[in-house]
Amino acid sequence: MGWLRVFSVIVVLGFLVLFSIFLSSFKERGEERLGFELYEVLDEQEAEGIKPVSRGGVFLKGKAVWAYGSTVRDYGVNLVVDELNRLGVRHLFLLVKGTSGTIVKEVLSELTPKAHEKGIGVHAWIVCFSDASWTSGKPSPESYEYRKYLLRVISGFLTMNMSGSFVDGIHLDYVRYSGNARISIATSPPS
Repeated sequence: MGWLRVFSVIVVLGFLVLFSIFLSSFKERGEERLGFELYEVLDEQEAEGIKPVSRGGVFLKGKAVWAYGSTVRDYGVNLVVDELNRLGVRHLFLLVKGTSGTIVKEVLSELTPKAHEKGIGVHAWIVCFSDASWTSGKPSPESYEYRKYLLRVISGFLTMNMSGSFVDGIHLDYVRYSGNARISIATSPPS
């Protein structure tokens, strides 16, 4: 067993431990519906006739670039794709939902098929728990409705057919509480 495989196993086990701690924190607070939002979103998609499409594997090695949709739009999709290809970039992470909460699909629709022609994978970059458009309180991992909303956004990009092309992945950003944890802990009342 090579060192890379051992390292991968350690990372996966570490993730599972952290995820189990995360789940237990919800159970301690009495969050009964944790995980059910996923089934609700999947049921909604099934009712709309949306089914998963097998796309094969995505090669995850190579150079990557993160870009705003406005940057790609301003320079032009063709120029951006040609320049990324010239530089040997294999993955583009395109911001499709930022901190404003605005969801942008137009640039992604034009970009994805052209990038795929050049062998460049396109990933939808989604900001999670920082969302100025959310009006039902602060977006939080504790909010069932916000988690369900995020799952709808994510599944919308995963199932978005752009002339036979689909996104190659999802990049989740701000998947934590916003702010400074040290300040939050220091100002929290003792239990």
